[in-house]
Amino acid sequence: MFNKEAIEELKQDDSTNGILEAIVEINRETYIPVAPKRATPEAIEIQSLEQYMEFRSRFRMDFHTSSIGDFIKYCKDFTRPDAMCFVDGDSMRAKTIFDVGSVALPGHQEHLATVRLKKTAAFKNITNLDGSHLEQKKAGEFLEDWFENIQCFTKEGDTMSAKEAANALYKLTIESARQVESTVGDFSAEISDMQRIEARTAGKHPSEIQFKCEPYQGFSTYTFVIRLSIITSEKVPYIGFRVLQREAMEEEIINEFKEKIVDGLESTDIDTYIGDC
Repeated sequence: MFNKEAIEELKQDDSTNGILEAIVEINRETYIPVAPKRATPEAIEIQSLEQYMEFRSRFRMDFHTSSIGDFIKYCKDFTRPDAMCFVDGDSMRAKTIFDVGSVALPGHQEHLATVRLKKTAAFKNITNLDGSHLEQKKAGEFLEDWFENIQCFTKEGDTMSAKEAANALYKLTIESARQVESTVGDFSAEISDMQRIEARTAGKHPSEIQFKCEPYQGFSTYTFVIRLSIITSEKVPYIGFRVLQREAMEEEIINEFKEKIVDGLESTDIDTYIGDC
């Protein structure tokens, strides 16, 4: 900090006199007092004195959560007429800016609240499983691990328990035979050298899975249909998994997220927009 003599000397210098007067004017118009920190004949560097005050000059907060309920509660507790909420369905994130202000008097936008949802363990497994090829042991273990969420069906439409379906995959074998023709199906494939390879099990095997789960905590229960195929182009069989109409299912989940935010903030003064900011 400068002593009185140093400041008086600076005031006598025409190159700094205007800046010092500007600092005095700033302190009249702002809630945050400032003072010279360093000065040369060419420029003066100022610093904020807010850290020495008993209270902050204005409210600042950056709240983060993965709970929609806590996000809505926080927004209701701090709602104000100039607040705005932006809902981004692609990232399953919503952000409220409380001190937006107006076009004529824009705020500092230093009070924020953000909710970013986390996938449930079941939904995370489904999204990771889509498009994957698993060894028959790992495929069977998946069915056993999530038996409470799963209902299995054969190609003919008959139901199977998760345990029955897993045992059918464990017993899967490959048999080879020479053929002239070449075809590809869900549970058989023929390679280019005319060698037909078929996947066979003792009894029926699962062709389709219905997997029920909440994608995010507090959401509706969704049923994901998963098509199974047996890949026989390797020395050992692999099980392919494909989630049917995945994009359509994800659109439904995004719409539910938007509705939860909009409905939750309906009773507040917060304006809601679909998009990111």
